[in-house]
Amino acid sequence: MSSPRILRLTALNLVLLSVLAAGQDAPSQSITLKTSTDFVQIPVIVQRSGKHLGGLTKNDFVLRQDGKDQPIATFEEVRGTTANTPASSGDQFKSDQTPQQLAIIAVDSVNTAPMDQEYFKQELIKYFAESKSTSEPIGIMLVTRGGIRVLHDFTTDRKSLLATAQSLNVSVMAKNNEPSPLLKEQINELMGANGALSETETKLLNNSEIMDAREELMSRFQDMTARIDSLGTLQQIAQALKGVPGRKTLLWAGSGFPFMSGAVAVGPAGRQISPERMGETVDQHAYTWKLLNDANVAVYPIDTRRTVNTAFQVMDTSLKYSPSAQDKERARENDTEVLNTFKSIAAETGGKPCIYRTDLRNCLKEATEDDHEYYLLGFYVDRSRSSPGWHKVGVSVTQKASVRHRAGFLIALTDPEKVRQSDIALALNSPYAYTSLHFTGRFSSATENGKTKAVPFQLQIPPDAITIEGDQINFDIVAVARALGGKEAARLGQRIQRKLKPDALTEIRANGINYRNKMDLPPGDYGVWFVLRDNPTGRTGSVTVPVKLP
Repeated sequence: MSSPRILRLTALNLVLLSVLAAGQDAPSQSITLKTSTDFVQIPVIVQRSGKHLGGLTKNDFVLRQDGKDQPIATFEEVRGTTANTPASSGDQFKSDQTPQQLAIIAVDSVNTAPMDQEYFKQELIKYFAESKSTSEPIGIMLVTRGGIRVLHDFTTDRKSLLATAQSLNVSVMAKNNEPSPLLKEQINELMGANGALSETETKLLNNSEIMDAREELMSRFQDMTARIDSLGTLQQIAQALKGVPGRKTLLWAGSGFPFMSGAVAVGPAGRQISPERMGETVDQHAYTWKLLNDANVAVYPIDTRRTVNTAFQVMDTSLKYSPSAQDKERARENDTEVLNTFKSIAAETGGKPCIYRTDLRNCLKEATEDDHEYYLLGFYVDRSRSSPGWHKVGVSVTQKASVRHRAGFLIALTDPEKVRQSDIALALNSPYAYTSLHFTGRFSSATENGKTKAVPFQLQIPPDAITIEGDQINFDIVAVARALGGKEAARLGQRIQRKLKPDALTEIRANGINYRNKMDLPPGDYGVWFVLRDNPTGRTGSVTVPVKLP
């Protein structure tokens, strides 16, 4: 890779000579809510007798937004090819090193029982043992309460993936939604044989009800936390794949997580939605849908439970307690929400759910084969139908065939500052590089600076990476160095939001931006996370680079 070209940036004042704290961003202006309307791409799978129907033209397709025909702006028939980007070398690095066609297998240990994880592990082993080598890279990751753990990076080496599947360790679930047996026992003893309660017993029962309420609150807090963690993982995956052209496959294997469960309560009056519980869950839910849509990620949920008997789930195998009507109703509601979530996330992203099946290896095979051949249709959002919310998309063909695509796209009403902070925080904690904003960079030789060393670096941002609105730019640059074990050793950041002079505009449009800075670090081994975010569009790029200071 050639060295980045150094530009004169005196007009921009982007050359920093000291480390800036992340909290020293330029003061943000008053927050306004904005909607995002955009060019939309719809991957479409067209099959006849279970096989791709090739050779169709744009005239064979009819595309509708909210029931109204839309002109197809771009059209492409995609057939399975892979273009790998050369890896970084020496002191140079770049932010776009993701293959052009790929699938990710995500094993959800947060919401999946150990027995279900073990069953999926055996099916995953069978899949890689039976599958033939293809050009499509596959990655394996584990979803944990602490975030994403990459078990194997993208590769076409099936033997290597098989070895990873065989070494997959079953994790204990990070939450427990079951009511306490001790609490049940206390209530049953208080009720007695005839169900009559004394004044003392009533007082004790009231205390038990308080305990029950607290336990329910804690359970729901754990449930909501697990849900938000899972949504954050989906956001990281979508951001990592956003810059990769075409349709991508995410196989999410687990016992399921209902998106809205944190805002739903089941009580004596039945199923109720509590508005005070909804804020963060609903915001993250909507933003997750938007990122998956924008990145053209098709989600294939794989239900590792195989078959479900909700009556058995609440049964006390010791036969000491009888499940209450509320216990039974909660189990039924939870199962319904899991199934509805799996079905909706598949339908609305263009994937296919694997539910009530005992041949999960075939589910894996069917999902990965979907990306080999499909059509990619692009259109511009109808301005008369660009209000915030979910917009339905319909695609039909003139030929006799089955057609599958995502159900629509989301125009989200978002708080720009909140989304900005969330994007940067998730990027700094993601093991995958974000790909929708490309940049290159390099380190220079470190120099002594007392007990530490000054490590200069420069980032080369291409001309089309940063949005110029009129004569203004608005983007973030953040760098974090972490030592072995994840301990943060240094952090710098700047929000660059300013009006440009004509000569600076001309230079940026022609040559892009060259950003130079340095980090002060003591001797040791580090990983440095670089994150760039174009704030008007939300496009984000990131890369992690190893640094060794003797």
